[in-house]
Amino acid sequence: MKFRETPYLWQQTALRYRRRTGRDALGNETAVYDMAHSDGTVVGSFQFPQGWNPSGKVGSSGVQVGLDGEQGGGVLEGFVRSEVELALFDRLKLGEEVWEVRAIHPWPQHRRLLLHRIQ
Repeated sequence: MKFRETPYLWQQTALRYRRRTGRDALGNETAVYDMAHSDGTVVGSFQFPQGWNPSGKVGSSGVQVGLDGEQGGGVLEGFVRSEVELALFDRLKLGEEVWEVRAIHPWPQHRRLLLHRIQ
């Protein structure tokens, strides 16, 4: 999947929420997100990383162990081929889950994202 065109059925659309600067109740500068209105969409393939435990724990906050094997928990990787603008700490909403961009690795024909679950 990393070196070929991602099949259409495997692609997902995520809503993008940009990180902005705002003020808290005491007037201190802080990061804010307008989760009521998205700043566009990101189309890519998103999957749990294979071969390593993404959170270092086995349990409710890490990897779920079931009859069909391990299901990843707090880390997701994505492969985006479009030129949509993405920055560290932007948030992506996939289904009902919110993920934060923690790393962007550029490749000649795509970008690999590492995402951390927020909600």
